[in-house]
Amino acid sequence: MKGFITLVYFASLIIAVIATNYCSKDICREGVTHVACNNEGKFSPRCPKDAELREITEPLKTMIVQAHNERRNTIAEGGGGLKPACRMATMEWDDELASLAKLNVLQCEMEHDKCHNTDNFKHSGQNLADIGFFDTANDTDSIQQSIDLWFNEKKNANQNIIDKFPKDYAGPMVGHFTAMASDRNIRVGCAASTYTDAGKDYKDYLFACNYAATNMAEFPIYKSCDKPAAECQSGTNPSYGNLKLLINFPSCAESYIPFTIVYLKHISFIKFKFISFSRLYYYYSKILMCLVAAIAFASGTDYCSDSLCSAGVSHIACGNSGKFANTCPADAALVDIDENLKNVIVSTHNEKRNFIAGGGETKLRPACRMATMEWDDELADIAALNVQQCAMAHDKCRNTDAFHYSGQNLAWMGFFGQADDASMLKQAVNMWYGEVADSKMEYINSYPNNYKGPTIGHFTVMVADRNIRVGCAASTYSVTDQPYKAYLVACNYATTNMINFPIYTSCDKAASSCTTGVNEDYSNLCSPSEVYKQFAPTCPADAEMVSIDDNLKQVLVDAHNEKRNYIAGGGDSRHSPACRMATMEWDDELAAIAALNVKQCQMNHDRCRNTADFKYSGQNLAWMGFFGAVNHAEKLKESVDMWYSEVKDSQQAYIDSYPNGYSGPAIGHFTVMMADRNIRVGCAASTEGGFKNYLVACNYATTNMINFPIYASCQQAGTSCTTGTNPQYPNLCSTSEEYAQFSPSCPADAEMVNIDNNLKQVLVDAHNEKRNFIAGGGDARHSPACRMATMEWDDELAAIAALNVKQCQMNHDRCRNTAAFKYSGQNLAWMGFFGAVDHAEKLRESVEMWYSEVKDSQQAYIDSYPNGYSGPAIGHFTVMMADRNIRVGCAASTYTEGGFKNYLVACNYATTNMINFPIYASCQQAALLCLVAAVSATDYCSKSICNNGAKHIACGHSGQFAPNCPSDAEMVNIDDKLKQVLVEAHNEKRNFIAGGGDARHSPACRMATMEWDDELAAIAALNVKQCQMNHDRCRNTAAFKYAGQNLAWMGFFGDVDHAEKFKESVEMWYSEVKDSQQAYIDSYPNGYSGPAIGHFTVMVADRNIRVGCAASMYTEGGFKNYLVACNYATTNMINFPIYASCQQAGTSCTTGTNPQYPNLCSVSEEYAVNKWF
Repeated sequence: MKGFITLVYFASLIIAVIATNYCSKDICREGVTHVACNNEGKFSPRCPKDAELREITEPLKTMIVQAHNERRNTIAEGGGGLKPACRMATMEWDDELASLAKLNVLQCEMEHDKCHNTDNFKHSGQNLADIGFFDTANDTDSIQQSIDLWFNEKKNANQNIIDKFPKDYAGPMVGHFTAMASDRNIRVGCAASTYTDAGKDYKDYLFACNYAATNMAEFPIYKSCDKPAAECQSGTNPSYGNLKLLINFPSCAESYIPFTIVYLKHISFIKFKFISFSRLYYYYSKILMCLVAAIAFASGTDYCSDSLCSAGVSHIACGNSGKFANTCPADAALVDIDENLKNVIVSTHNEKRNFIAGGGETKLRPACRMATMEWDDELADIAALNVQQCAMAHDKCRNTDAFHYSGQNLAWMGFFGQADDASMLKQAVNMWYGEVADSKMEYINSYPNNYKGPTIGHFTVMVADRNIRVGCAASTYSVTDQPYKAYLVACNYATTNMINFPIYTSCDKAASSCTTGVNEDYSNLCSPSEVYKQFAPTCPADAEMVSIDDNLKQVLVDAHNEKRNYIAGGGDSRHSPACRMATMEWDDELAAIAALNVKQCQMNHDRCRNTADFKYSGQNLAWMGFFGAVNHAEKLKESVDMWYSEVKDSQQAYIDSYPNGYSGPAIGHFTVMMADRNIRVGCAASTEGGFKNYLVACNYATTNMINFPIYASCQQAGTSCTTGTNPQYPNLCSTSEEYAQFSPSCPADAEMVNIDNNLKQVLVDAHNEKRNFIAGGGDARHSPACRMATMEWDDELAAIAALNVKQCQMNHDRCRNTAAFKYSGQNLAWMGFFGAVDHAEKLRESVEMWYSEVKDSQQAYIDSYPNGYSGPAIGHFTVMMADRNIRVGCAASTYTEGGFKNYLVACNYATTNMINFPIYASCQQAALLCLVAAVSATDYCSKSICNNGAKHIACGHSGQFAPNCPSDAEMVNIDDKLKQVLVEAHNEKRNFIAGGGDARHSPACRMATMEWDDELAAIAALNVKQCQMNHDRCRNTAAFKYAGQNLAWMGFFGDVDHAEKFKESVEMWYSEVKDSQQAYIDSYPNGYSGPAIGHFTVMVADRNIRVGCAASMYTEGGFKNYLVACNYATTNMINFPIYASCQQAGTSCTTGTNPQYPNLCSVSEEYAVNKWF
């Protein structure tokens, strides 16, 4: 359960009070209404239906007062850069203050009351906090978190602030802490409510505390002395030795000099900067605007696709975890853009567009056909990725499948208190629109290149006539060393400003070119049903696609096949007949991709147009001009004829081997049409312009491959067709002819060997027979193997091996790993043959060839695979013999080359040869064993389970020991008894600390009893299987979002007592207690550089309800190693307490304490372990 926390910096309200009537003009500052005046004590109408008040029971009142007094007592004692307090009061509960706090939380909005004074407390202060939670609210936990958050501002305070609270203070937040620390704050009263925010999947816990007094500008928070409580006239409090004892409030009331009136308004402010080359433009006093324009050009669908963005540019969504950047403050949060806010954004844009389109701005002409803008969720989702960077910087690419040239506007604003989202978003749009003052009609008619005047780009992208969609996002976050927060807005648009092209087409009358009428609400904009084809912004407005119906598809296919049949039959004297040229058929996917090309309205080839089926797709383009009506069938035939016309410059030498560095007349359009394996074609066409342009693109299954034949030539056409020829095109193979999708470098007759179950068994047996022989010491040069696995078949390894042999070249893959096998090995073999082939014999022959290297191997290479080895080949043999090679998967292909048939085999293995590590562990006697390891749990590869893009240790983990582990590595079996040993070892230490057993540390209010967790233990096992003492980057679970971890390493000889080793580990971690101190417990330090304390602190974190451990043993350095990992429910959180401290242990346990560990809470105590931020 992740927590969502927001703090408000409160305003001081100072006024003289002369009456008790809450509606009296005298109780609050002039013109300000008291929160209780005419207040019926009901929830505000804005509150959700599930809003409810939380009952502040007597135990909760006690807890709130104690929590305040404990912290006040600490402050009064001095330390941490602050002097002791002379006369700090003990705080007590006040029902009237609590009743007024209740009226605040009934608003379901974290906003301070303008006035909450009482007759007794004429300058009442207030602290607010909003804690997010899932499921059921935990009052104790939420209230403690709120008070801790306020108190944690102590780190920002200094003695100068305490001695004289500054007027117009602008530093890091301290006001909540100082209100708590005010020496005259003798009373507190609090209230809480819960409710669900619209559009959010969590609930809010709103907590308000009203105080007797507030921070007074230019007056001390408390009077400081050299000694705590030096001026307490009535003595000190026995429970809080540094606080004044309150015997009777009226008699203890002090006389205070009237204070200067200071009122800090909750205002929003704007901080922007117009950047226009070397000139800066400033608007208003102390207000700057910061806006930047950007243009992106791309097309495609996959966010990580090379074709989606410009060359070398990465899409913002490619590999993006969807989380806030590491550089963002901890309080960074996305604004919930609900339906109301979406409507605000869209309507504000359309109002501005309608005004401009109607000629409302006298210097700009009306728009002929400006679209009504509508919301787009995908653009909004991508905009969210921008504002999660907490920096106002444009994305380099934000395009979508629908919008290939997406534009973007950004704005940054500052605010105090609670932001009004609707106002902020309107303000952003108004700022962008404000650039209209510097725009001119000439910029609208043609967006200028190298423009250097005042900024206009935000305005122009807003009024682009084809901007049919908008999607926006916003985030808020603290600003370093500033008292205000930032509000960052990003709006992404369907299109952007295109240099030298119009922003909109202008007319004498608005909307005169709208084909579907105008919008009823915006009479100068086209109706929402107006269709704007998403051509490139470089296309004229009249650009449209040619509808390639079934008739036109057939025209294109026939036009190609007629030419192919003619060439394949030797109809052209310059070219020999084709042995096995395919009949071409239509492909819708190739056609859809071709459509993306012609929507550019420019005759440029795509850099990539491949599909899952066609990895080397080719392309032909044609352009023709025309006037008047057009016959599409004739234009498409004309395109094919133009490409074919290159036949006159082609010759058989180019067909036999497509030339490298060819510089003669064009032949490539003709040759790609004639490629014998071009089984598919898909085409598209577009038209545009006053003088009409007709642009055609045809994409093909394959392309021209340098130094490889366009088609295999024969004396007679179709002689190699295995399924006969096509009756309609007798020189082409039938449509049922299969052309395996080998690399274009492969000969046309390349085909895969069908590795059926019998051949799989042949390969597995061939490997295991050799492994068994070596493992048994059958070869005199090699010792027996201690623990060599029986090899089994793996389909995934085989499928990847198939990709290798489809290259028709004997080259190793650079990478062939799988999720299960991270260090996959590979053997390749090549053999020539004539005539029929016995596949079983060829596969056995391959294994024999690899094994034959045994003669050049020696035991030294087995014990440690050599680095920089330069002798006779041994690697094929050694990878076959690797003891942990539990799986093998193989593939084979055949093809004709060099006048004979080639047989290419690839076998992929679970693991490979690891330099300086043994191939297998050798023994005097062989023992063949299997390696089995598995971990099961949630989706550990989910982006949401880890923070900051870290990879979870269990994501893709096979559960095996790492290849760097010695061969004797083994897991310790942690049975129920050892689990109990580990749990008790932890709880004994926790009970001792929680009870105040260590003089350096205070007792714990509510420390959990720790219990075992199998999932944490299973994940810990993956750590120790690395045989290295390194922390995981992420080990979280669905239940524990911030899992902690301790590691320990010990060496030993001989037998081992596991229980003792585990106790020894816990003792080592606990031993850091000597370097810890209460200040670290109260707030875990940031940037701590002293002696190690983290193992100790994570052990005693009060919310650490679960632990799961694992251990492994292995030989290294001449002795046995014992590696232990314990994973915990939570970890040390910087600037948050390890545990809440009290005068007496367990006083905040809501379910009582544990009889076995009386200083720990009972095992039924519930903790919100994930509620931190």
